[in-house]
Amino acid sequence: MSDADTANGERTMMEAAGPCVLVAVDESAGALRAARCARRLFGRDAHYVVMNVGAREIDPFGAGPMALGGVYPLAAPYLEVPRRQDDDRPSDVDVAQAEAEKVADRAGMPDGTTPLGAVGDPVDQILEAARIESADVIVIGSGEGSWWQRLFDPPVSKSILRNAETPVLVVP
Repeated sequence: MSDADTANGERTMMEAAGPCVLVAVDESAGALRAARCARRLFGRDAHYVVMNVGAREIDPFGAGPMALGGVYPLAAPYLEVPRRQDDDRPSDVDVAQAEAEKVADRAGMPDGTTPLGAVGDPVDQILEAARIESADVIVIGSGEGSWWQRLFDPPVSKSILRNAETPVLVVP
């Protein structure tokens, strides 16, 4: 590690042992392949952050005219469902983190792997996590899907490649 790296704050003592690898996962088989590939390529000395980004629970009707029986021609923006204090269900972040833990376990990630859950736009959340964690590389499955899916919902991996300031490894 050079003095310039230390002076710029780009690397911490924890990272000195190996690279920080952010592995973005979902529930797909491709995500599991990506996690296993990261483990094989970067070994046990790397610090792994396995991240899952879930969707927020939304109320499609909100408190607008549709809730009152009115009709209007344009769709209203979705509103988040407020959670009650006595709601025993896990939060959306907890559900996403549990999925990250599950994929990390199934992929055989080493001890010390950090599971991370988030909600919101996957591209924004992954790029923000890479910045916060000072990731040296982002590993993600290609997630191509069918041509119909690609038409309306382009793969997250393509948006990550376009917008990342960190090197990205896309696993087919």
